[in-house]
Amino acid sequence: MNLADFNRLRAFMARTTSDADPEALTAIRMANRLLAENDLTWDKVFARTVKVIDAIETATPDDPAQENISSLIDEAEANATNDWEADFCADVRRKLAERGSLTEKQVDKLREIRDR
Repeated sequence: MNLADFNRLRAFMARTTSDADPEALTAIRMANRLLAENDLTWDKVFARTVKVIDAIETATPDDPAQENISSLIDEAEANATNDWEADFCADVRRKLAERGSLTEKQVDKLREIRDR
């Protein structure tokens, strides 16, 4: 599992403690989906056999704006309440990795999902 996916998993799991049942349920479903995408199971996670690869990320330590975008995607993804929003976040994450930036509309939508 790459570092970005591991951080997303952590963000999802943090949301499972929400008192809002729909948010907690969505978070665990997103975590399950992420594990499946990485051919992992909860047994492997809890047995601590998951290897996290610290790959070079698109953000660099001296680029705080880019780091904030990655965090924004994590937070929006963890707060997604339906499949469309979850798919949007995943798509935006891919586009950020490919292009190194997002459009202003994409960032605004991520903020909208995160702040709900």
